[in-house]
Amino acid sequence: LNISREEDQSLFYFCHNVRYSRSNPDKFKGMAVSDDRIKALDEIGFSWAVARKSGKAKSETSFESRLADLRQYKQQHGHLNVKQEEDGSLYYFCQIVRTGRNNPDGGGMKITDERIKALDEIGFPWGGLRLSGPKVKTFEERLDELRKYKRLHGHMNVRWADDISLAAFCSKLRFARKTKKTTRLNLTDAKIAALDSIGFDWF
Repeated sequence: LNISREEDQSLFYFCHNVRYSRSNPDKFKGMAVSDDRIKALDEIGFSWAVARKSGKAKSETSFESRLADLRQYKQQHGHLNVKQEEDGSLYYFCQIVRTGRNNPDGGGMKITDERIKALDEIGFPWGGLRLSGPKVKTFEERLDELRKYKRLHGHMNVRWADDISLAAFCSKLRFARKTKKTTRLNLTDAKIAALDSIGFDWF
């Protein structure tokens, strides 16, 4: 059961997640691989260890191909919150990307600064979708909310009484820029420029 990506992308990423989750139970919360599941997989001859393929070019091509898939998905849906039922293969790729960035020493996909930049440029949501509760909004969606708020109120000093969620987002933005600390917002120069262009109040 050594399934290659070329044979079945969705199943390939599922197997990757299963192996990573068993090896790193405290780092990857996306899938719980219980003893019963391990037993069931062992019974069908699931391969827990897979030989790595060498060659940077193949790896880079694969990432670029998936990046193109994400661009196409965004054109069709207007966002990059990929759902499993819409595209299982792309959904698992997004999970692997997030896991690779959050756990650089976990042995998964290597998420270099160049890859992070490429994903940021297309608006990749590093937080992903929550399993419950409200949907995690993308930076672009927040930008639209700020534009609407400015049209309605004439400024961007969002008050907590007007919109708690948006006010909290603004507070996090200001904190991230002031402290220059790495946060989930990932406040890049491009994002700062986008906020400046709509007249965001930093102080």
